[in-house]
Amino acid sequence: MVDDVVIRVFHNSKDLGIPYLEYQPMYVYSSIWNGEQWATRGGADKTDWSLQPFIASYKDFDVDSCAVHSEGNDKDDSHRCYNKLYSSWYGGADAGKLTNKQIDDLKRIQYNYVIYDYCTDAERFDETPKECSRNWPQSYPA
Repeated sequence: MVDDVVIRVFHNSKDLGIPYLEYQPMYVYSSIWNGEQWATRGGADKTDWSLQPFIASYKDFDVDSCAVHSEGNDKDDSHRCYNKLYSSWYGGADAGKLTNKQIDDLKRIQYNYVIYDYCTDAERFDETPKECSRNWPQSYPA
């Protein structure tokens, strides 16, 4: 979520053979890279390099998380965080269900702002990746 608006959904599709994070720690970082040859409608949208330098930053960044401090293959810290997850608001049964407003917002975001979606990249993939049918807002109830 960004500003309380759902911008992307990636459902657990382990039953389709798609890896899904469970005990693995996640990291937050940002980068700027030139993907205009493949991520901007096949190069149709060009970067205006005269506008550089480009700066990425976080403002008022707040995350409800559990910090993992262990190194290597020690899963104790990851398991502690995993247990915390299921006792938190975002680990409850209803946390994965979107409201009708959230679904509408997600569809609006995708329609108006998404430039590249690997699920629709026929040049890169001969077949649509298996998880895409579950993650597209169009597949959600109207």
